[in-house]
Amino acid sequence: MSYNILADYNARNHPDLYLDAPWDAMRWDSRRRLIIREIRHWDPDVVCLQEVDRFQDIAAGMKSRGYEGIFQRRTGDTRDGCAIFWKSKQLHLVEEDSIDFSEFNLRNNVAQICVFELNGTHKFVLGNIHVLFNPKRGDVKLGQTYPDISHSLLKYQWTDEEVRNATGYSNVMVAEHPLKLSSSYAMLKGNSNNRGLHGEPLATSYHRKFLGTVDYLWHTHGIECSRVLDTLPISVLKRTRGLPTREIGSDHLPIVAEFAFTESVEDDSDEDDESEQDDESE
Repeated sequence: MSYNILADYNARNHPDLYLDAPWDAMRWDSRRRLIIREIRHWDPDVVCLQEVDRFQDIAAGMKSRGYEGIFQRRTGDTRDGCAIFWKSKQLHLVEEDSIDFSEFNLRNNVAQICVFELNGTHKFVLGNIHVLFNPKRGDVKLGQTYPDISHSLLKYQWTDEEVRNATGYSNVMVAEHPLKLSSSYAMLKGNSNNRGLHGEPLATSYHRKFLGTVDYLWHTHGIECSRVLDTLPISVLKRTRGLPTREIGSDHLPIVAEFAFTESVEDDSDEDDESEQDDESE
């Protein structure tokens, strides 16, 4: 599950976005209860949260369900950050790291990177990132996904600074990365009325100034997406006049996908044995 839970600090400091929301639905104690209930209902093995500023409150509610968690706060004057929770009986945290984008002059957003081991067999890398929302700063958004970047063409004239932000260089107009990422929602074909031409949900966030999709789940080869959770139809969202509500605890909807490993453990072991003879450091 990936879920932007709307930081309490941000909700209180941007009241103009939530004028249509019931006043009691904006209270943190109410939203926290709904957010925890939503997570528990879908019972995911791993949960990536964004806009977290009350980590201990969330962690206390998750602990009783067998989850452990880590938190990375954004730098500067901001109070929120990203958090990852996982079921400790199935998953073992092998290694963790984070990226502070302010070190690259790319605002104060952060990303989390974790290596997990599943039941003593498969290992996988999980990334959790909350990129800049500003639609006018595509250079910063691309730069935040640049260690290393998704297939992107810079289609209009940017300044040298914007090009450096996006690609890391001043003379590059096309930037790619080798990960071969696939969108979990777009990979599954279906006739859902809640998804657009490319399979992505029509809307994952709704408040007074925005209705659209800003939340995504991506995966690499070796992992296959078997099913996803459909989001609410646009017509239903519009009837709420904006999120949060007394039934939905954030101005975002959670996105959920189920994955399976497509490569066997035996095959991985065989490849490791052969590669160790060639180059141990590789």
